[in-house]
Amino acid sequence: MNVIYENLLIKIDDQTVLDSEIIQDIECAKCKDFDFDINYVEYGGWSSLMYAVKSERKELVEYILEDPDININLRCSLWGDGTTLHELCSYTNKIHILKLFLGCKDLDVNIQNIFGCTGLYYACSYDNIEIVRELLLDARVNPSIRNNRGRTAQDIAIERSHLRIANMIKRTGYTSLLRISNNALLHDITRMIIEEYA
Repeated sequence: MNVIYENLLIKIDDQTVLDSEIIQDIECAKCKDFDFDINYVEYGGWSSLMYAVKSERKELVEYILEDPDININLRCSLWGDGTTLHELCSYTNKIHILKLFLGCKDLDVNIQNIFGCTGLYYACSYDNIEIVRELLLDARVNPSIRNNRGRTAQDIAIERSHLRIANMIKRTGYTSLLRISNNALLHDITRMIIEEYA
């Protein structure tokens, strides 16, 4: 069984292999082995979803996210027992994949690793303003969560001199004071604040 997963992960990592071929391999594996686990984590701590995100395979990520058995919040040994979201928020060029993740209702956008860090925290740490912007537009994201050292995502942005991000978080925080019950209007106000930093 491990051979199936190892071959699959090797193919995902190989940029010469098409997403459609990998999807076909997964479908074949599911037919041949009813115990096939889409959430399998190899010895290095990577799942098929993590490999697909790392390799920027949008079609494959979409396919995996549609699997009813996928655990989008699966923890692994990377990023301090973090999730694929922690990995994803550390890279600026993966905004298109982040949007797929944010579309999943099961995604815990505020999940913390063993250091107490969220995806937003990593996006702020690495100065990924596009990722921060997308996260702040999601009403589920809580920017006031503190890590194990008592710091928020805004605190880390200030510490790392990512002042545009720190100001964006500060200004979007004001929307919680508006007491607007219309979610669409609140989202539009948040978007206008964020677009100042485009």
